[in-house]
Amino acid sequence: MVFDNVEDLSLIRSYLPHTNHGSIIITTRDSDMSRKEFSSSAMVPEFTIDDGSKFLTALLPHSVTSAAENSIRETSTVLGGHPLALSQAATYILSKDCQVDDFLKDYHDQRKQPEIFASAVSDYEHDLSTMWEMSLSTLTLECRYLLDILTFFDPDGVPYKLLTDGAVILAQKPSAHCKSSSQQGRLHFLADQDTFQNLLRTLRKQSLIRTNSRSSSFTIHRLVQEYASRKLASDTERRRVVFDDALSLLGSMQPQDDCTRHWSPHLWDTALVYLPHVKALESRFRTEPAALRSHENSLARLLFNCAK
Repeated sequence: MVFDNVEDLSLIRSYLPHTNHGSIIITTRDSDMSRKEFSSSAMVPEFTIDDGSKFLTALLPHSVTSAAENSIRETSTVLGGHPLALSQAATYILSKDCQVDDFLKDYHDQRKQPEIFASAVSDYEHDLSTMWEMSLSTLTLECRYLLDILTFFDPDGVPYKLLTDGAVILAQKPSAHCKSSSQQGRLHFLADQDTFQNLLRTLRKQSLIRTNSRSSSFTIHRLVQEYASRKLASDTERRRVVFDDALSLLGSMQPQDDCTRHWSPHLWDTALVYLPHVKALESRFRTEPAALRSHENSLARLLFNCAK
C-alpha cells in the first residue's frame, strides 16, 4: 500500500491496516514526520549529475544527439538533479520543439524561468512554481526573512553560527558591524536558539532546507534558492535591506582588522568556513550592482578582510 505526498499523518491514520504482514510506503516532504513513529525511513536524494543526465535523455529520446551530451549534463547540473525540474525541462523542450542548448539559454534568462517552472508534467498535479509557492505561503514572517537572507549565501553548508552567533555579535557590538538599531531588531530572532531551531524545523517540514546535526549546518537546494531570489527581486527595497543584513552577518564573523592576528592558522580556518558565502554574496552583487548600490564600501571591506 502506498500513500503518496502525505502532508498530515492524521489524514491517513484511519486507513492504515492493522496487520502483521505486507508493507506500507509513505512519501512526504516533511522529514520530521519520518522520525516519529515508523520502523524505518529514508531520505530520497536528488539524482547525481550522471543519473540526472540519463533521466533527461530518457525523457527526450528523439531530441538528444551525441553533440548534445554536454548540454544534457549541464542541464542536469544547473537543475541540481531535481527530478521534477528535469521533467519540466523536458516538457519545455518538447513543447517548444527546441534543442537542449536553447533550453539552457532560456533558463539563464530570468524572464523565461517562470514559464519553464510552470510547465505541466503529465500525471503530476503540481509544478515546481506551484509547489514552492504553496510552501512559501505557509511560512511565518521570520521564516520568510531567513529564507530571503539565504538567497545571498552559498547554498551548500550554511553554518548555524553564521546566523545565530552573527546576530548575537551584531547585537553586542552595533558600532562595529551593525548599521542601525533597526537592523538589530530585524535580526534579533536569529539570536534566540529556540526560535532559530523552530525556524529550521518549519523550513525542513516544507522541504526547503536539509539540516545536518553533525556539522551544525544546513543546505538549501539551488532551485529553491533561485526561486526565493526571484520573489525577493520583485521588492527592490526589501532586497537592499536583506542584502545589507546578509553582508553584516558575514562581516561580523570575520577576523578583526588587527592584521597581526590574521597570521594565526586557527583564524585562517575560521575565515575559510565563511569564504564560499562571501564569494556567493559578491557574485550576487556583481549580477545586480545597480539594485544593490550603496553597499560597495562595506562589501569591499569584507573582501579585504577575507584576502588578508
